Amino acid sequence: SGATGLVYEVVWSRYLQLIFGSTTDSVAVVLGIYMAGLGLGAAWFGRIADRGVNPVRLYAWLEAGIGAFAVASPLLFDGVASAYAAAQGRFDLGPGAATALKALLAVLVLGAPTLLMGGTLPALRAALGAEHGRSIGRLYAANTIGAAVGAGLAGFVLIEVAGLWRTLLLAAGANVAIAALALRLARHSRREPAPAAERRWTRNPVALYLAAGALLSGALAMLYEIVWSRLLTLVLGPSTYAFSSVLVVYLLGLGL
Repeated sequence: SGATGLVYEVVWSRYLQLIFGSTTDSVAVVLGIYMAGLGLGAAWFGRIADRGVNPVRLYAWLEAGIGAFAVASPLLFDGVASAYAAAQGRFDLGPGAATALKALLAVLVLGAPTLLMGGTLPALRAALGAEHGRSIGRLYAANTIGAAVGAGLAGFVLIEVAGLWRTLLLAAGANVAIAALALRLARHSRREPAPAAERRWTRNPVALYLAAGALLSGALAMLYEIVWSRLLTLVLGPSTYAFSSVLVVYLLGLGL
């Protein structure tokens, strides 16, 4: 699941760079929307997973939905390209307006699938009963190292060998296979709703303080990623290789 998610990020970033250009604000828009979708999806589907629904079945449908959006995404990108070209031709857009338009159009394409991706890790956590730091750490490590593998495969192998469209189809096929296996496992999996105390953690001032720290830490992490990506493009050029190189090293470090 982590591997397919980063295959999509590399491919979709390439699609949007072909439309918006390989500028710093284009990279920032893609990463910002991607991470916002993951965060909101984790919060929303995390609540659903803790309400007693079958988390394995929830995970299966999330994976199937991601694959479906991936297959449809090239058509959506065609629409984004037409809309962006029309707006650029009709209006004299300044830097701020152009960035806002890029963000709006990117949300239309990336919003729904990234929400679904954000829900996969909370669903897996609920399915495996990973409630403690060590077990959550292992789950996050597996997902993140898989993401590093996916970023490397997409950036250095799949796009060059298969092209953007076929790479999307391969990743979507993996999502469908994951979903099919999870649906089979869901027949033997149930989970009770989380205790009320766990669901009300936001009333704990210490938890709120730590959440604020996590928010700032995440913001700084993405700032570093964007700056380092930009610095590497000065050496390697504005290519998929530069973006993928940063992603692979970044995610491998996070996973380990």
